[in-house]
Amino acid sequence: MIKRIVSLFIRKRKLQSNAKKLVHFVEIVRKEIAQLPIKRANSDTLLLVRPDEIGDYILCRHVLPIIRNSEKYRNKKIIYVGNKNYKDIAETLDKDYIDTFIWIDKPKFKNDASYRISILETIRATAPSVTIELQRTSDLDYGDLIVEASNAPIKYANSNYYKVDYLNKLSSEFYTNIYSKSWDNTHEFYFNQQYINWVCNTNMYFKKPEIDTTLLPKSIITSNYILCVIGSSKKSKNWPIKYWITLLKNLHNNYKNVQLVLLGGPGEQSKAEIIIQSLRDLDITSFVGKTTLLEALSIIQHAQLMISNDTFAIHARVALGNSPTVVMANGESAFRFSDLQDFSSNYKVLYAKPYEKRLPKMSNKDKWSYIVPSVDMQSIQPSVVLKTCISLYKRSQ
Repeated sequence: MIKRIVSLFIRKRKLQSNAKKLVHFVEIVRKEIAQLPIKRANSDTLLLVRPDEIGDYILCRHVLPIIRNSEKYRNKKIIYVGNKNYKDIAETLDKDYIDTFIWIDKPKFKNDASYRISILETIRATAPSVTIELQRTSDLDYGDLIVEASNAPIKYANSNYYKVDYLNKLSSEFYTNIYSKSWDNTHEFYFNQQYINWVCNTNMYFKKPEIDTTLLPKSIITSNYILCVIGSSKKSKNWPIKYWITLLKNLHNNYKNVQLVLLGGPGEQSKAEIIIQSLRDLDITSFVGKTTLLEALSIIQHAQLMISNDTFAIHARVALGNSPTVVMANGESAFRFSDLQDFSSNYKVLYAKPYEKRLPKMSNKDKWSYIVPSVDMQSIQPSVVLKTCISLYKRSQ
């Protein structure tokens, strides 16, 4: 309990410190943008901006056909600015809706001034008449600055939800048209279409995320397998390695004829090595850091059971079908991302005990501001995960 309190205190202190650093960075980049040449806006060009992560993109893809087919924008040249991490997915799955892609290396944009200025010059050269920031919570240090660089006469965005309020006011300065803030706990998938319907004056509705599986490569695994997605972009979302080891051992004991497979990005390779070394007597196959995104989607699609941290894989899984899925999540932004039960009847999320305990008393606004320390994930026991896996796995047989 004391460890959790200390961790929360440190995280809250960091919020203020990081906010000051963020404002300083924004001031630097705005000076760089001020030096860019003025371009006359091209009435035929629309710029879309979404430089966030892979999972967020999967929950937003369905707005692209709304924009492309809307009366308001159907005759525009559409340019999309995104995070290079999901380049393969976007250029394969959504090339019919976008005329030109511009990809951003986010670490380089933040740390390399010459690269950043080159990107800002590329954005300015597009000279759009309209720019739409697609994120529900845009990033001051990426999306907002890219929008400013576009210099479009009309700039759309959502009201922001930074926990430090003066950052929200600063974010609003970048836009001419802002979608009103609401503390409703609407899932990200549904919210994205609400927002774009407002921007485009349309009334389109989609029931769930979808990925066209005919565009994916063939599965590189031919046997039945249980997939464990062991990583996440945030430390606070990661289930402890020792818990993964215990779970995998118990899965092997229960399903000796089923292959156990690990999946994750390059950042999880050391974690995968620890797991495999600890369980070297077991036949575990690791594709951690060894696949393209499209290959990863194919692996996610065909697993008889998937067990995962709260990461892009869970969004991909429900978009690829209705197969059994068990997720361990800390509760942060749960209503936006990990609450995916509406999209799959075979999806089960196990939340950290501190979140489950507090949830009945939380207001909608509380759920927006909920801050989670990394220790919370330790409260999700391997025995509970195993029991849920056994229950769901029966459905895949």
